[in-house]
Amino acid sequence: TVKMGQMTLYDHHASLSLDGCNPGYSLEDVDAVFGKDSFHTLKYSQTVYLPLDEDEYSYNTTTTTTTKKTKVNSNKTNKLLAITPYLSGHVVGGCFWVLKQLSDDTEVVLAPTYHHAKEKHLPGSTLHKFGLNADALLTMPGGPRGLLGKLYQPPPKKKDNVEEKKKQIVHYNRGKPILPPPMGHRSESELIEFIMQALRRDGNVLLPVDASGRVLEL
Repeated sequence: TVKMGQMTLYDHHASLSLDGCNPGYSLEDVDAVFGKDSFHTLKYSQTVYLPLDEDEYSYNTTTTTTTKKTKVNSNKTNKLLAITPYLSGHVVGGCFWVLKQLSDDTEVVLAPTYHHAKEKHLPGSTLHKFGLNADALLTMPGGPRGLLGKLYQPPPKKKDNVEEKKKQIVHYNRGKPILPPPMGHRSESELIEFIMQALRRDGNVLLPVDASGRVLEL
């Protein structure tokens, strides 16, 4: 997973550079971030207690990128926080985090991205087992977000101001969303058929995706 993150940043750097943009960082910066002593690797359901002691980890030299492999430590003396990663789906190595404050057992679940359904190469998320009983659940709402999401939104309520009405008509295509809602029922077979139609015409198919993660599902 660490190596995939490094490759993703390499790919992002190359894409921006080819477009004539300044990525804002160099490949040497990426190597420095993903270098020795940069990461503590955990397995799913492995709990680490913070703050770490000096003897609680050892170096894992089996990969090109040297990372710290955290040992399971049952000694909770002087520990303040327990952190446990669980399977989130969505991407290989993806996880959501359960943070527990040991002083009062307050539990916070941090789940920035997840996918509940089983996929070709990934089982579904186990978030439903932990999110319901947590003291706080931090996540992102489903559906289109950001600037793209605004194109799917229904128009706001009309106002009496003439200038505001003109803005609404221009932006919302005369009271309707600029784009129709995405069709959630489109199946995998339909996607494959569209691809094959293009290839049979000696055409090309471009599926924009990052260098790691979702590309494995494709």
